[in-house]
Amino acid sequence: MLHNTPVSYKRQFPFLKEVDALALANTQLHLERAYKNFFRRKESGFPKFKSKHRGTKAYTTNVVNGNIKLSGRHLKLPKLTPIRIRIHRDIPDGYILKSVTVSCEASGSYYASLLFQYENQVVEQQGHLEKVVGIDFPIAKKEAGTMGNKSGKLEKCMRRSGIRERISSIS
Repeated sequence: MLHNTPVSYKRQFPFLKEVDALALANTQLHLERAYKNFFRRKESGFPKFKSKHRGTKAYTTNVVNGNIKLSGRHLKLPKLTPIRIRIHRDIPDGYILKSVTVSCEASGSYYASLLFQYENQVVEQQGHLEKVVGIDFPIAKKEAGTMGNKSGKLEKCMRRSGIRERISSIS
């Protein structure tokens, strides 16, 4: 685990003072995770570093003490003036902004991806179901299954699962 902090890098490289501290911290966390994966699982390979000429141009910053604000059609990021944005989906009430990832496409267009958290998540409860097969018995015992199976395939499936014996014992 690296014990360096973004503050020590800011002393050594003054241009890092222009960048949001949380973006630097996120980058450091990504680097630590990449090294851990490299030493634990060799198939993940040595970490590839971003460069000016290659890779995705993006950064992620977290919301701490209201440093990122979304008001109307403007997004306020740390160390930047408010940016006019185009929102393509309405944000319901009760959603809390957690982080923002800003990325630059090859065309020069910038996109902001907003991550929200909703406190009252609805969890679907699924009941326990056994295997269910629906069978229609139309004219002259030509079986047609609910999934559109032909007679031969359905008979083979029923033989394998033992349904044929159960049906004949019922009637």
